[in-house]
Amino acid sequence: MSAAIYIINAALKTIESVPLSQGLAQVKQIIGFDTIETDSLDQAGNTLYFDENCFLKESKHLGKFQIDTLAPVAGIGVIVRCQSTDPLVLETPSMSLEDLKSRIQFM
Repeated sequence: MSAAIYIINAALKTIESVPLSQGLAQVKQIIGFDTIETDSLDQAGNTLYFDENCFLKESKHLGKFQIDTLAPVAGIGVIVRCQSTDPLVLETPSMSLEDLKSRIQFM
């Protein structure tokens, strides 16, 4: 079974699952920046990847989203599961897409 990731697009207000084939390089490509930051979502290793400069950018066209009580993020976010001590080992999130959708608010 191949890994998948969840992509949150604040501008389009969409959340989708896509196959993960190129690891961290693919995550950076989807987000559109090499300067990425992470925020842990839970104890299971589910992690939000986003542009580290998203807080400084004008978000009128990028849109914003918020997961639970985390700071709002502008642009695109990617959810993966990181359980390995190797940061390049990315896995399918343990939460369902429906669970994630219930935790996101678009702004």
